[in-house]
Amino acid sequence: MDLSGMQRQGIREIITQHKKTAAITGAILAAIIAALVAFLLLGPSVKRDNTEEFVTKTAKGVHMEEMLTAAGQVTLGEQETVSFKKGKTFKGMNAEVDEIVREGQPIIYYTDGTHTEAPTDGIIKRIKTPKSGEAVTEDHSIEFRSTEDLYLKVSIPEDKINKIEKGNKVIIVVNAKTHKQFEGKILNMESISSRLISNQGSDSGDGASETTSSGSEESEESGARSDAENDASGIGEETAADETDTDDEDGGSDTEESDEESGGGAYYAVNIAFENDGEVRPGMSANCIIRLSDRDNVLAVPVEAVMYDDDNRPYVDLEKGKTTEKTLVKTGQSDPMNVEIINGIKAGDKVRVPANGIQNGQKTGNRK
Repeated sequence: MDLSGMQRQGIREIITQHKKTAAITGAILAAIIAALVAFLLLGPSVKRDNTEEFVTKTAKGVHMEEMLTAAGQVTLGEQETVSFKKGKTFKGMNAEVDEIVREGQPIIYYTDGTHTEAPTDGIIKRIKTPKSGEAVTEDHSIEFRSTEDLYLKVSIPEDKINKIEKGNKVIIVVNAKTHKQFEGKILNMESISSRLISNQGSDSGDGASETTSSGSEESEESGARSDAENDASGIGEETAADETDTDDEDGGSDTEESDEESGGGAYYAVNIAFENDGEVRPGMSANCIIRLSDRDNVLAVPVEAVMYDDDNRPYVDLEKGKTTEKTLVKTGQSDPMNVEIINGIKAGDKVRVPANGIQNGQKTGNRK
């Protein structure tokens, strides 16, 4: 009995040891399998992420437009002279200086019941009338500025001015009416930059008379005040707009002054004419888009493909079989999508484009 009991106990111990060994072995095998699975699953994923950080694009011909955006202020249209009816006796006015009038609105009344109407929608800028009950002469008239056809005056930098021609179409957006676009056309361009005009003005120094329209208006206003002072002696009466009007025929000077203060290159004033829809007022600010060029089959690559080295030289990563080669390029015109390549690569070449827009710490794009 004692021997059999000891045998049974030994057998149990042997079985227990085998179970422990099996458990340990199983745990080790499970750990090895888990590690292998993790390697198989995660390893290729990391590798795939690295290889998919870049995509390949082909240099090819594209349609490209060069556009210029400029800001300015809306000014009044052409100046007109409204004449009094000859042989009539003046009775009174139905409008004042700086008052907006509508086309066909009576603005001058005569003693015989007739009247003179506004030729278009506009603003009266100057009035020279006889006294009520006096006969009209050729000296009596009204200066009138149309609000049907308005101007937008903008400043164009010197490196762009030669790409603009008279008659070019322009898209205008008035900031007070951003939901609508107006189509304008370039009416004229100043032949002298605002910087040169400013320097010439400062050289005069002695208050010599200016040849600009605003200068002539000041002289005429002096005459107007003299006429008013002599009114008691029967000389005619003239009323003029205040000198601080911002709608002088040259356009607002604020833009030119800001250009001078900026210290940049020369700027040229460009006047753009557009038709009013009846809701745009002189003095409103506006932006315009001017097409400078329109070309087809321009060799280009995506903006993200062009990078810059430490010397600010543009380059692309040109694919050479399974590798890439840093290739310096000369860039030209650009738009939000593409950059023109003048030389360095040819049509059909494949370049590497960073998916996130950054490679080797260098930002991509057409940087000047």
